[in-house]
Amino acid sequence: MVCASPAFEKLDQYKEACAQEVGISLDTVTHPPYMSGPPAEPSKDMKCFLRCLLMKAGILDDKGALQTNKLHLPPDATNIDLNKCATITDSDPCQQTYLIEMCIKEQLPKPTPHSK
Repeated sequence: MVCASPAFEKLDQYKEACAQEVGISLDTVTHPPYMSGPPAEPSKDMKCFLRCLLMKAGILDDKGALQTNKLHLPPDATNIDLNKCATITDSDPCQQTYLIEMCIKEQLPKPTPHSK
């Protein structure tokens, strides 16, 4: 997901219900990725799973529109154009969710290596 770690914990409460809704096993859930690095594009099921999580958390409304005021972004994410991401549409609602996620992720500050 596009949020910081505490937001992942909030989404965790919806994982089981969304897995049932989408018709997948929690053992097969690979998205949202909990590790850094560029993940492979998720399957349609994973995109729909993400959509379910974000809708249940109120980050997407019942039509799939991004609710920018519900996002919990890192404090250093000051230059993100959420309006750009909120206007993304696609005929496939699950793909639209994925495109919104990628729009936000692409704008997040990249971690810098720690110097010793």
